Amino acid sequence: MAISAKLELLDKLIPSYAMKSDKENLESELRLAEARMANVKVPNIDWFKLGEPNMYD
Repeated sequence: MAISAKLELLDKLIPSYAMKSDKENLESELRLAEARMANVKVPNIDWFKLGEPNMYD
């Protein structure tokens, strides 16, 4: 294989590898964010006890 053909092949492989790497990074960040969201507890507010019975009207 000629050097120019190898360089062309390398040019084609690098962007696809970089995109795969970016996708893997984004997927790992998404899994981390989902794990953090699972730990967040949102309180269930009882508006009737707070004197706001018409809050959902």
